[in-house]
Amino acid sequence: MYMARNKLIVEDDNDKYILNALIKHIHLANAVEIANPIPIDYLTGSLDSNPDSPTTLIRNLKKLERDIELGNVDKIGIIFDLDTSTPKQRLEMINNALRQSYNAESSITKINEFITLKVKDETIQIACHFININGLGEIEDLLKAIKAKDSDFADCIVDGWSPCLSAKGKNVSPKDLVKFWLDIYRRNDILTSEERRQAGKNTKWDKFLELHPESFDFNSNITELDDLKKFLNLFAQSPTQTPMTTPH
Repeated sequence: MYMARNKLIVEDDNDKYILNALIKHIHLANAVEIANPIPIDYLTGSLDSNPDSPTTLIRNLKKLERDIELGNVDKIGIIFDLDTSTPKQRLEMINNALRQSYNAESSITKINEFITLKVKDETIQIACHFININGLGEIEDLLKAIKAKDSDFADCIVDGWSPCLSAKGKNVSPKDLVKFWLDIYRRNDILTSEERRQAGKNTKWDKFLELHPESFDFNSNITELDDLKKFLNLFAQSPTQTPMTTPH
């Protein structure tokens, strides 16, 4: 079975399914492979609950160590949501993980740009990208921004839900709102009446994107989507074509 020599690390399975749909759309399925993720700690609900020693990212990096040692990895990409962090905070977290996983002497200083590391006597390239909309948020915010179908159910339910809860003294975070919006969009705006009979299965991201890949416009003229595509396209380039920083 063919295995791509370029690997992506993502936060969880949902991100894997969504990004795989984008990778397939831009014809990069043979260029890069998303490693099965060890999900973030859902007890804390935070990717960087301990940015000085980000355990989950370290574990995901260590999972690739054997393949690196065997010479089966050329490039590694890390794709995380920006959420409410700054790019600087995310970069610090990733560099801490690289030092603790691979004894890295070089640091990533910007997104969408590779650095070269020596791991287990093998040379690899590594880079990162942070998904956001207008400098905040996560992959769900990007999906909402590129929805391709009418979203009357999702819009009406979510627009009414938040003020209703506020009137009752309850608060809901923007993060929860966009996730709820996508839940309603998938189930009520997109699935057919027949598909809704098995909504539990058909709204899962892997199955849903298989059934309705047209639900999101991966050709949308949105800067954040274009930046993500540019990052993914780096994995289709040969090492001599790939932009890199000088190790320091």
